Amino acid sequence: MAIRIPLSELAKAIDRPESLIRIAAKSRAISIEHESVSLPDMALIVRIFAGSYTDETADMHQLLAENEKQAANAAALARSLEKAKSDNSYLMRTLKELRSARERAEARADRMESMLHDVSKSLAHLVDQRDRIVDRYLHQSRAVARLVDGKEVLLLCDPVA
Repeated sequence: MAIRIPLSELAKAIDRPESLIRIAAKSRAISIEHESVSLPDMALIVRIFAGSYTDETADMHQLLAENEKQAANAAALARSLEKAKSDNSYLMRTLKELRSARERAEARADRMESMLHDVSKSLAHLVDQRDRIVDRYLHQSRAVARLVDGKEVLLLCDPVA
């Protein structure tokens, strides 16, 4: 059985965080099983962090910087998501209020339309009654008393046909 070194012990020995060791291992296709690495893989990791591989150290710094960028992007995305959720809930409340206001306005418009109809009917009835009353006065017969040959005679003026 191959000797395996626990990741926590390796981190203490080279004075690096376990997360950095995991990133380095992943970039070099070193397998970490049961939170430990094999002895040859451990030696490779120690050489990476010892600085004997300058290209790999630069790669590690680049990977760390990229990892920090992605973490910052994830945080920004989380903030954006929370803002979008907040905006969505605000817009949903506003939509609900506007729908309620629209329904109240429609009900008020329906009541006003009904009242206008009633007023129009009343006005039409009054106009009809006015025409009948005026016609009655215009076409009403009048009787006038006149003196004819010394006698008072009742004459009918504007007879209704």
